[in-house]
Amino acid sequence: MDAFSMWPKPLVLNTTSSNLRGLILRNTGGFVHEDPVNPTPSVVFRASNSDLLDAMTINLISTTDMDVLEFEFMNGNHQTVLGNYILDIYMPTASLQFLETTDDRDTLVYPNTLGTDPMQDMTISALGTGNVYIQSGNLAARQLTVEARGSGYVQLAIDHTVNVTDATLMASHLGSIALSASRLTAATGFVTLNIGSGNVFVSATTNFYAAVLTTRAFGDGNVMFANAGGCNASHVVAAGGGSIYTNLVDCLDTTVDLTGSGNVYVSSTYSLTTIDDGTGVVFASVSAVTATSGPFSLLPGTIDMPSLILAPVPYEDAAYIQLPSRSNVGTNAPDATGSTNVNAISVHGGAELGLVFLGFGMIVAAGIIYSLHRWKKARAQKCQMEAKLNAAFGHVLTPKEFDMSL
Repeated sequence: MDAFSMWPKPLVLNTTSSNLRGLILRNTGGFVHEDPVNPTPSVVFRASNSDLLDAMTINLISTTDMDVLEFEFMNGNHQTVLGNYILDIYMPTASLQFLETTDDRDTLVYPNTLGTDPMQDMTISALGTGNVYIQSGNLAARQLTVEARGSGYVQLAIDHTVNVTDATLMASHLGSIALSASRLTAATGFVTLNIGSGNVFVSATTNFYAAVLTTRAFGDGNVMFANAGGCNASHVVAAGGGSIYTNLVDCLDTTVDLTGSGNVYVSSTYSLTTIDDGTGVVFASVSAVTATSGPFSLLPGTIDMPSLILAPVPYEDAAYIQLPSRSNVGTNAPDATGSTNVNAISVHGGAELGLVFLGFGMIVAAGIIYSLHRWKKARAQKCQMEAKLNAAFGHVLTPKEFDMSL
């Protein structure tokens, strides 16, 4: 008899919204699986005690683009609630377009769950200390936005192709991002922005192409493109202690503005224009026909570039949480396990990000802030589970129940 057999009967929810393509996990981690059979998502929540079962709340957020499920633990008792839990979410094949996590627990997205519609936007945001691990065969989107804005790590391991019109990868504070694929194509633009001390890795082992490659680093973290590729135009701004490695991506025309202490490594075919007002060095690979303007040094034969090693995906296991009693709500103090008081978690509306971008005069900020605002303003339209969700949790057959032999 395993430990799960001693747990209360799980709470099971089948939704009825075919437009439900987003998830927000506020103070909980979760496992997001493919459901290849059903056209609407379902949820199985297991906990080691009934108080923890009762503490889980699920809200439906309706936006003009999609419906989003929001998960959050809220303890209404006058005593501390603690225990272990597993949150399994089943999404129809290739339907997940929006994922946001805000706390210190990991979230795993399994293969065939991520969207593959090139006409739809996709956003992956890790705002807290938890990591996000995404596995997929392919990824397609109109605008791909990946953020690590806390101290968590976002890893997208795509087996085959990433095909987007535009992409923005943004890391701040201690956050890091790794995007790995066989082929990666950005028809219009590919933006990487690092304003923290984490790193941003991009790997396309077979081919990388972006019409315009924009790479900016304002903190101590690095930006690295690990494999060969090409672009029409490359714009590099380095204003911090981190280095930028785009030398394996051969671009036709390249501009570099270096004002920090980090180094910049680039490769350009037709033209190279540099401004070096920092203590770092611009290293460039150029040809006999490359028109150059500004200071640079030739690319050395050996470059000590950090390597990209994808982190192993954690096993699916129960997580532990301790929720403070209702009488302690509002103290904004972490509990004994390091978990944040659920009432201390703020709704991120992009203000911090906007201030940072404005400080650096970033044109890309407008697009990112608009994308975030579009999702966050929908919280004003939040409603409890009604028309698009079953009226209550019930015991119904789901893919997970066959595995757990309930």
